[in-house]
Amino acid sequence: MKNYKKIKLNYLSLLLIVFLFSCGNNNVQKLKTNGVKKEKKLSSLNNKRRLLDLTKIEFENKLINLGEVIEGDTILKARYIFKNVGVNPLLIEYVNPDCSCTDYNFTKEIVKVQEKGFIDLEFDIKNKIGNQKLYAIVKSNTSASFHKLILKVNILELN
Repeated sequence: MKNYKKIKLNYLSLLLIVFLFSCGNNNVQKLKTNGVKKEKKLSSLNNKRRLLDLTKIEFENKLINLGEVIEGDTILKARYIFKNVGVNPLLIEYVNPDCSCTDYNFTKEIVKVQEKGFIDLEFDIKNKIGNQKLYAIVKSNTSASFHKLILKVNILELN
C-alpha cells in the first residue's frame, strides 16, 4: 500500500512539473538590447503581417434590397462600396456570410486614406422562395472591429 501511495505521489509530482513548464507564455519573446533584457509580445497575426493602426470605415450602404426576382438557377450579385475615412490605412481581414449559399469577394489590398474599396456578395437563389435576408460580417482594423452587411430579396415562385 505504501508503494502505491509513493508511485501516485511521484506521478502527481511529475504531472505538476510538466504542467508548470508547459504553461509558460509562448507569446513573449525575450530580447537583449545593450545588455538589458526586454520582453516583446508576439501574436500570430503579427507573425503573418504587420499590424495596422485603427482607422474608420464608411459604407455607402450597409443594406441592399434587390426587390423581387423570379425563382430559378440564378446568382444575385450585390456590391457594397466603402471608403476609408480614417487617418490610417484600412485592411478588410475577412468577410463571413451567414449562409453557404453566399459567395463573396472583397478588396484584399490595403485601402489608403480617402480611397474606396468593395465587398461583393453573390447569393445563389436555387431552391429558395419568399423573403430572404442574408447577413455578412466584415472584420477590419477599425475601432468597431465588425460590421454587418445585409442583403434582402423576395424570390417569387415561377407560375
